[in-house]
Amino acid sequence: MCPTLLSLLSLGFCVSLRTWAAVGEYDKPSLSAWPSTMVSLGQTVTLQCHVRSPLKRFRLFKTDGARMHELHGNHFNNFTLGPVTREHAGSYTCSGFARSLPALSRHSDPLQIVVTGVFTKPSISAHPSPLMLAGENVTLRCQSLLGFDKFILHQENSSWNFQRCGQMLTGGQAPADFSIGPMTLASAGTYRCYGSFSHSPYVWSAPSDPVDIIISGVFPKPSISAHPGPLVREGQNMTLRCHSSMLLDKFILHKTSSTGQFQRCGETLTGGHAPADFIIGPMTLASAGTYRCYGSLSHSPYVWSAPSDPMDIIITGRSRKPSLSAQGGPVVRSGENMTLVCSSESAFDQFHLLSERGNLGRSQAGVWGPRGALQAEFPLGPGTPAHSGVYRCYGSFSHSPYSWSDSSDPLFLSVTGSTTSTCPSTMDPHTTGETRLPQEHSSTWYIVLGLSTAFTSTSIFLAALVCHWCSTPNHAAIMEGEPMKDRTVNGEDSAAEDMVYAHLDLRTLSKSRSTPAPLRPMHLSAEPIIYEEFNINQDHAEP
Repeated sequence: MCPTLLSLLSLGFCVSLRTWAAVGEYDKPSLSAWPSTMVSLGQTVTLQCHVRSPLKRFRLFKTDGARMHELHGNHFNNFTLGPVTREHAGSYTCSGFARSLPALSRHSDPLQIVVTGVFTKPSISAHPSPLMLAGENVTLRCQSLLGFDKFILHQENSSWNFQRCGQMLTGGQAPADFSIGPMTLASAGTYRCYGSFSHSPYVWSAPSDPVDIIISGVFPKPSISAHPGPLVREGQNMTLRCHSSMLLDKFILHKTSSTGQFQRCGETLTGGHAPADFIIGPMTLASAGTYRCYGSLSHSPYVWSAPSDPMDIIITGRSRKPSLSAQGGPVVRSGENMTLVCSSESAFDQFHLLSERGNLGRSQAGVWGPRGALQAEFPLGPGTPAHSGVYRCYGSFSHSPYSWSDSSDPLFLSVTGSTTSTCPSTMDPHTTGETRLPQEHSSTWYIVLGLSTAFTSTSIFLAALVCHWCSTPNHAAIMEGEPMKDRTVNGEDSAAEDMVYAHLDLRTLSKSRSTPAPLRPMHLSAEPIIYEEFNINQDHAEP
């Protein structure tokens, strides 16, 4: 019974195999690689041979040109290669077989195993920019000094799919340009390129540095602000704050330097409406530049908002300060034209005028002034109350536009009403040198100070005049109501020393004696004058 049963089972298995072979479902297996067909030098890779049949034995082959070499046989469907070398690079196939069948199945489709990292990495760059609007085109350029004649471009998108975007044959050290576009959401992602030689197509260089191709402008722009301000002294810290009214949970900060290089400075994940703070510092010349921030969603990292307004971060204190003055003085009447002059003995290419409101928009080229110094004039137009405030100026060189000098001494500009003082102002920098006014004073304080100074000066002048009047002997005698002492006409005439002449006004004598005569300035009169002679040494006057 048992031999008969075993014979029947063997017959059934053979019939089954012949049936599978007849329909051809196991004739061609498939070959796959895990984790990837691209293997870095020294890593391992596992090849799996799959077939929908009862075949349990597989063989792995490597194709070198027209020849096929069997690498492994009588194994299960897993084949491990590694640590890989450049000799492992190539095209592989597999086939299945059964012990009861002398023939092998058909070979699988070839699978290319690429060994990377054999050569140094090439470089990759995006032109005109890695940030593109939907519908625009971008060019990715790969180049190397090793003389590769073949470049391969790969992309990783937000789904982490790794795919080859294209390859290009070049001659010698010529770069390869890959055009991407028109830009869509599928075009965005992380790109890398590899270099190779045509005689060794499966031996590649190390991957280039990644370049992220971003679609911007999908969301409204966020806002950006600098704290405590956009002008920072060398060595100090400052904070850039990005904020959006939308529910963006990721902010990215980008900077454009004086050389035009566009680089990502950092990114921060936030929750909902929370702002993102980026700390810049300690401040160096490399930290200065134009900053912008973008908003994004964490689940769509390659889709960004429009850029924020630019924020120029300036490093100050690297050159000597210029001087700032106002033509005609810092106190002007409303409606009068005003011009501020910034000058320096240093050969600055640009001068920058800032008000207490932090306006960075006024810059002028330096020209030689009449005194042999470089200067720039900043016309402010007809004066209005809005022009009142504290002004400062800086100097800079064209080769380093984000590096400014020390601040000039503050100049307080006051626009008054229709009346102005005709006296020279003590605040005029033309007479007192550089203006050194505290920034925190207001225009009202200076107006009150000017009026108080004028009132005090007038009071002192009147007091001095009265004291001088009273110090004169004749005026003092009149003020006290005493008779005037005679002035010596001749020193030898003793009688004359005792004589006093009095000028008697007839109109005064006719009035009551109790009414004192007012003091009047003496002038020529046509009325008769009576002179009376008195001897002060006697009790009565001589006739």
